[in-house]
Amino acid sequence: MSEIKRLLCDYATYNEWANAKWIGFARSQSDTRLHQSVPSSFPSLIGTLHHILVAQEIWYSIIARKMPTTYRGENDSFEKEEVLQALAENLQKLKEKVIELSDEEIQCKVETPWRSEPMPLSDVIQHCINHNTYHRGQCATICRQLGYTDLFNVDYYEFLKIRSVKS
Repeated sequence: MSEIKRLLCDYATYNEWANAKWIGFARSQSDTRLHQSVPSSFPSLIGTLHHILVAQEIWYSIIARKMPTTYRGENDSFEKEEVLQALAENLQKLKEKVIELSDEEIQCKVETPWRSEPMPLSDVIQHCINHNTYHRGQCATICRQLGYTDLFNVDYYEFLKIRSVKS
């Protein structure tokens, strides 16, 4: 296994772990709290998690080279459990897909709807995971605005510490 493949597999596993923390947190909150409006890129915690799902479904389809005929939309209505379950399932699919890709596939170039030239699949995978990380940071900021003071740590270094203890 190449170093880039190992790193992307680790990132995909981390991404699933970190988002699972947010999914668990969201499941423990009332609908009122999840939909409470705050100034942010997306109007609420559940709205931000919904955006993570919508974007990840699109990026997954590019990574898996399975373009659907329709996508879940940013403005589609949604229920809390629908978003959280779909996000959990998509995270697992992404991790499994990254693990099953060969070194050659990771280096191949793929087309995306937003660029005129193809880009390496490794860059698409890295972007997908980085996009999740960016919006998890927004989730933490939203929670701070809602008065939460003691949130969990989903930093990559924390993931590495926990993983090394389990090994």
